[in-house]
This record gives sequence, structure tokens and C-alpha cells, in this order.
Amino acid sequence: MVNIAILGLGTIGYGVYDIITKNFDNIKVKRVFDKDFSKQDLVNNIITDDFNEIINDDEISIVVETLGGLDFPYSLIKKAIENKKHVVTANKEVMARYFNELMILKDKYNVSLSFEASVGGGVPIIKNLIDIQATNEVYSINGIINGTTNFILTKLSQGYDFDSALKIAQEKGFAEADSSYDLDGLDMLRKISILANIASKKLVNIDNVYHYSMKDVCLDDINFVKRFGFSIKYVASFSNKFIGVEPTLVKGMFSLVNDEYNIINVEASNYGNLVFYGKGAGRYATANAIVNDINDIVNGNKNYMFKANGNFEVEEDDKEYVFYLRLKDVNKFEEKYIFKKENNLVLTKNMKRSEIDFDNVLFYAKAK
Repeated sequence: MVNIAILGLGTIGYGVYDIITKNFDNIKVKRVFDKDFSKQDLVNNIITDDFNEIINDDEISIVVETLGGLDFPYSLIKKAIENKKHVVTANKEVMARYFNELMILKDKYNVSLSFEASVGGGVPIIKNLIDIQATNEVYSINGIINGTTNFILTKLSQGYDFDSALKIAQEKGFAEADSSYDLDGLDMLRKISILANIASKKLVNIDNVYHYSMKDVCLDDINFVKRFGFSIKYVASFSNKFIGVEPTLVKGMFSLVNDEYNIINVEASNYGNLVFYGKGAGRYATANAIVNDINDIVNGNKNYMFKANGNFEVEEDDKEYVFYLRLKDVNKFEEKYIFKKENNLVLTKNMKRSEIDFDNVLFYAKAK
């Protein structure tokens, strides 16, 4: 019997408990770390608010972190590793900020640190990307990797206004009361940083990752670009010189990914294009990714490996693209760049981002 502890009995934490309890005879949730003792009946009275009870219990070999946040969960993850506990986490904030430090630490103490659920919810990208980069050069990664924003954009494409779409997302549990973390791209920024660490074998400073908010998108934007065959999606991208999160004009496969679903396209030297698709949000999709990591550790299968080869040097993307722009004043935009316009809505010819006067821009999306 393998005993585990779960840190946090929120949406994901309870999902992990439920899946383990119903499906595994060889894995037991021995302790749950939470401050809310009113949840004791949900988990057969195994809640504790003393983390030392978990750390000092030699029978607990795996610690599952589902608390969310940065400093506090980081301290618990670090302490668990230092006490030779395997760790499974869904925490993209911790992994994006402390990726290399924790990977070095888990090697030092000869334990596993697994984080499949930190990117893409139920989309199995982390382990696959580790395997891909072992024998390939990864040229690029493009992904819709936030279920909240994709759900909102789907509702906008169906004719809802932004506030109504956001309210529905909150009612369904896809969006928090304060949704700025998702809408401003901070969630995807951390996720693409984790993927870029693995793909490039270099360390990414998340403070250098470009991101542009989608919170100002409106029905006029959706309807205007639709006339030219485009959909607007919120996309995170990695290439050998650039990492960014921005509203993007898409056609084809990406335009068909709706609601809370995610898609990740990996371009690699030997494989060509690989596509990963699945639910990017939801209790059981994310919890299942965590349980798979737990099961891998129990079966002695996978220990995520990473060796940094320097720092990732972010450079400005100086390629030319077609842009959609909603401008304050179209008369202040150079006519030579305009392909189509309607009032202050413009679809451009090929141009560089650096050629756009963003003081005159209310919202933009870049074509891939």
C-alpha cells in the first residue's frame, strides 16, 4: 500500500481524493492538509492543518499539492522534497518561477517531482514534450492553453457580449470572481514558460515573456474578422527566439477548438507537427492528470528529467504579420499598411509589430 497526502481540498484536491478512493486498492489518501475542518466528513476525518504531521509520517511517500498560489505552496513543496517525499503538483506559478531550483532539488534528494497537470489540465503535454525534446529539436509550440478565456471567446462568437460570457464562465466554475489572472494572460504566460523550459532546455525568466490582455475584446472585433474567415483565439507561443501570449487570428484547426477545450501544436525536427487536444479546465480532467503522475511514481515509471543549458534569451519578434486592429483614430494609422477598413476597424497588410503605434490601439490580434 502506498500512502499519499493531499495539500488542499478544493476543486482539484477533492477530485484527486475521489478518483483515488474509487479506483485504487494500492493507493491510500492518508492525510489531507486543509484549514477547513468542516470538510472532514467528505474525507473520513483525515484533515489536518499541521503540515509537520505529513512531513514526519514515514508511511506517507507522496505529497500532492493542489493549493494554488506561490510562496506558501512553494515552501511546502520544497520541504516535502527535502524530507524525501515524492511530489506531484498542478501549480504552474511555482513551477514557472522555481522550475530549475526544484528540479535540482529533487535530483539531490532522489525523489520525483511531477507536474503534468500544471499545463493544459487534462491534456497530456508535459511527459510527451519531455520525450519529444530528448530526440528532437523543438522548433515551436503554439497553444490555446487556458479554458476560461477560450470559453469566453466561444460565447462571444455565439453572439454574447463580454460581460454575459464572463458571467456564464463564472457560473460554470471555469472563471474566478477575479478573472484578471486569466484575461490578462498571466496564467498562460506561466504555462508557456514551463513548456519553453522543457522544449529549449534553457531557463525562461517569466518576467521577460510578452503578453497582451484579451479583456478588451468585443463583438465588433469578432464579427469584423469573421468576414475574412478568421476567429480570434487567445494563444501562447514559443519559438527559438520568442515567447508570448496574445490574441490571435486563426483559421482551420485552432478555430474549431471551443469552450474549455485546449489544443497544443508542437513542431519538432523528427516528428514534424504533433497536436494534443483535450479539456483544459474542470475538476476531473485536471485531477486525472495528477492521478496519472501518482500512478507513474507508484509503478516506478517516470521521473521528469531536466538539465538547464543556459538562459533563454528572449528577442523581439521582428517578423511581418497580418494584424487586426481596433483603433482610436484610423486617420492616425498609415494608409500603406491598410488592407481593409471599416470605421476604426482595420485588417492590415503584412507589417511588423514594432511598426504599430500602440497608443492608438484599443485592441489587436495577430495572424499566425
